[in-house]
Amino acid sequence: MINDDIHLDDLLSKRDKGETACTRFLNEAEAALCERYLASRKEDFILFGGYDGCIRSRIILPAYWDKDTLDTSDYVTSVKIKGTAYRELSHSDFLGSITGCGISRNAVGDIVVSDDKTEAVVFCTPDIAAFLLESPDTLEYVGRDKVKITEYKVDASFSPKRQYEEFTAFVSSLRLDCVVGAVLKTSRENAKSYIFKEKVTLNYLPVKDNDCRIEKSDVLTVRGKGKYRISDLSETKKGRIRITVLKFI
Repeated sequence: MINDDIHLDDLLSKRDKGETACTRFLNEAEAALCERYLASRKEDFILFGGYDGCIRSRIILPAYWDKDTLDTSDYVTSVKIKGTAYRELSHSDFLGSITGCGISRNAVGDIVVSDDKTEAVVFCTPDIAAFLLESPDTLEYVGRDKVKITEYKVDASFSPKRQYEEFTAFVSSLRLDCVVGAVLKTSRENAKSYIFKEKVTLNYLPVKDNDCRIEKSDVLTVRGKGKYRISDLSETKKGRIRITVLKFI
């Protein structure tokens, strides 16, 4: 079920009147639900969060006249928030300081913290970027570190490293319950219980079918246990299936 505050039908109505419309920033589950709904209606849309592989994104519904010329930077842009380099800053430090200024979480996308934890690229709506750049006194500190905010333009080389823990598991079948059991290192019955209690999503969508088949690149999320990507599948000489799993850290 799509959250009421996304107002997708209202945005489609706005689009139908000739004006390009856009959602707030959506998490992966919300985006997947919206994508499925729009695909079922054969609607044109763009899912964009500022860079390839982003976690939070916006769905843009282009008006007919805007389809070929639409500039995604009109809907998602970015700024860099840089500390003094004397303190390490976490994702929660940046997010807390931003929302502490009265900025809604819905207006902010991914916050990509540098490897040395001294700065971050923040994806947001253009009006929030303008507000932060034009009113630097609003956000002077992140954590206990003084920061400076500058414009930041993302190019094709922007590719943040994701933190994973890789491991291998073996299954007799690629059924959902078999794979969930192997990934969680638990029994198939326990895996079925997680699925029955709606604690499992497949590619960010709810799933209740134990029998559905898992494929390479699928993402499994188990509430309270974590998120896992199936990065590779192969068959052993004894006919079992080897799955390579990346657990998001």
